[in-house]
Amino acid sequence: MAHRAPPPRIGARHLAELYRLAAERYGSLPAFVTRQRDLSWMPLSFEALYERGRAIGEGLINLGAEASEPVGLFSDNRVEWILTDAGIQLAGNVNTPRGVDLTDGELVHIVNHSGMKIAFVENSKMARRCLDLREQMPGLQTLIQLEPTESPQAGVQGLDEVEALGRELLERGSSEVDDRSAEISGDDLFSLIYTSGTTGAPKG
Repeated sequence: MAHRAPPPRIGARHLAELYRLAAERYGSLPAFVTRQRDLSWMPLSFEALYERGRAIGEGLINLGAEASEPVGLFSDNRVEWILTDAGIQLAGNVNTPRGVDLTDGELVHIVNHSGMKIAFVENSKMARRCLDLREQMPGLQTLIQLEPTESPQAGVQGLDEVEALGRELLERGSSEVDDRSAEISGDDLFSLIYTSGTTGAPKG
């Protein structure tokens, strides 16, 4: 039996370019699938991943994210994590992720040590933790909630709002996210990952 040759590898200089090239090559093929309920799955194509990432990135820039700045992503694994990472990378920012199992002390340390001004949080519970600790994290200015089934509380924006803002800006002719992507170098920092902090303060 003849074996099918694997598809050619994509040669990308950095992660933002990889999202774009994968969309161009694989288009409507599913990049990820998310279970909605038993035996019900929702695909996300490579093209949709890139375009939605562009919109999130454009919205992120509009919210004040400067190039090469760290952006927090406090969430466990979910499709919105991938979409947010695409947005952060395409906007030329540094994804600074951590799961939601961290302590309050670790959260405060990571936010302050990295110098992030904007953070994505998984749900309303994580958003409330950040709001309650706001006085200890004076540099954190903007919180964006991933979970679409929970209405964001006061002082928090929804990921869908940021994506809609970015899409509107792109439709009106803005190209800031594309301009940022074009300026990215393979030597740029793309992610800042902190240790669990089991032997002291988390190290990034």
